Amino acid sequence: MPNVLSPAAPTDNHLTAKLLQRQANGDRPVAELLSFLCTDSFYTMKEEFDNGISETRWINGGFVWDEDDLQGLIYGEPVEIDEDRPHPGLSLRSKQVGWRPDKRCVVMVRLHPLGSFTKKLEFGFVNRAKSGQVITSKGTPSDTGPGEYALGVRDPADSVYYDLLSRNSDDTSSSTATQERSVPVVNPNPGLGSFSEDSHTIMVALNERDEARLWINGSFVGTHRSAPSFRSRLGIWLHCEQTTLAVEYIQAWQERKPII
Repeated sequence: MPNVLSPAAPTDNHLTAKLLQRQANGDRPVAELLSFLCTDSFYTMKEEFDNGISETRWINGGFVWDEDDLQGLIYGEPVEIDEDRPHPGLSLRSKQVGWRPDKRCVVMVRLHPLGSFTKKLEFGFVNRAKSGQVITSKGTPSDTGPGEYALGVRDPADSVYYDLLSRNSDDTSSSTATQERSVPVVNPNPGLGSFSEDSHTIMVALNERDEARLWINGSFVGTHRSAPSFRSRLGIWLHCEQTTLAVEYIQAWQERKPII
């Protein structure tokens, strides 16, 4: 019996960005929010902390890990201030700085306040090593010095809203998006269980056009067009001025190949 050639199969876009873009019908915020599902064309890192805080991946500033917690929660505890720990809050910074806007890098964290959430918190991407806060004021945006960053910032001294603050290497000062679409996260009631409605997520996304975007709990906040340059090499950064905070996971992803 002669061999019968089957028709040429279409290009396999299974779990790729091209397929997602078609399904999202051009809705870029939705596409970026769901892009971590594209495991074929994206490099994805998800840190659940179920084996502790990796010394090869993170530089830890005050978080501790409970080995009896199956879901891998890390949380803060009071610490003494010394030369190795010059600030009283919490920080976590990735040792790798391979996250790239020209690969459309995205980072996401799920946080759970363990008590009254009254101090400033910042999360996102930075291009310089930091031992303390990057943002000194959210209300009148100011930072601690040169460097590129894109951060979701909440500062109760200013408001209960998260805002997007970013800086490009060509900028002389930080800039902030409007608060019209920001999402409030109120102070939670202390004494709640491990996971509750007070847990919330922050997601920061960058692209090759020097743009940054911020989502809180999946709600789109805003866009900056003065974000880190597409040439930047960035690390993941979390800082909180108080220790009553738990981190449930951190996830980041980006295209395996540069867009440009």
